[in-house]
Amino acid sequence: MDDVHGLVAEAEESLKGRLHPPQVLVSNESLVQSSRTQNKTLLLINEKLDGVELSLKKLEYDINARVDAVQASVDDWGKRLTELEKKQQLQDVALEGHERFTRDVNGFKADTNTALGEVKDNIKVLVS
Repeated sequence: MDDVHGLVAEAEESLKGRLHPPQVLVSNESLVQSSRTQNKTLLLINEKLDGVELSLKKLEYDINARVDAVQASVDDWGKRLTELEKKQQLQDVALEGHERFTRDVNGFKADTNTALGEVKDNIKVLVS
């Protein structure tokens, strides 16, 4: 048992100073000065953060304004597209009417030419 106590005492002696680092004595004045410096630094950091926050708010406002302007432009283009689509539908209806009219006129011309040919043939028969 004495051997164990001897080993423990020897280990404590060899580790002396390592287990308990030497204490550093600091004066109250030094602590106060250090606290003041830290407080000033924290105040400066806080002011910088306030400035960054204000810049971010301005940036957010600018971005929102631009997004609103883009949205207004998109809405305007949407209205224009709707108007163009309506005009296109009206033009399609008018074109269908024109095509029908053209077919009717062409049919009338064909019927007229056929009738005219029959009249000419009848005249030839009567003249001969």
